[in-house]
Amino acid sequence: MVSHPTRAVILAAVACLALATPGCGPDKGLTDLSGTVTWRDAPVPAGVITIEPDPSRDNRGPQAAAGIVNGRFKSRPNYGSVSGPVVIRVEGYTGKPEGESIIGRPLFPPYVFEADIPKGRRHQLDIVVPAK
Repeated sequence: MVSHPTRAVILAAVACLALATPGCGPDKGLTDLSGTVTWRDAPVPAGVITIEPDPSRDNRGPQAAAGIVNGRFKSRPNYGSVSGPVVIRVEGYTGKPEGESIIGRPLFPPYVFEADIPKGRRHQLDIVVPAK
């Protein structure tokens, strides 16, 4: 079994390698995103938002992701989204551990939509998931 100090050293080395890899470190050209996510007029308790550049609309760049907590999300500074046309995927969960899931059961099927992220340092994005 790997001891805790050794595990910490391994994790630190992996993090440093990821930051040294092209495309994996902070990029000043990315837009930091924050906002809200609601479903059925209520904040989504837990979940994940994934933002990908839309290659079908001639956009390229790294994927961005942020966790949803109590209906709010915020990308890590300098690890946001590319600007321009993107595809956004929202996954929402109950936020109550259930079975093997620490974030609970899904509230709705993944909600996927297209958007345009404006150029800039920050952008507020408020998402209303349709109640289908």
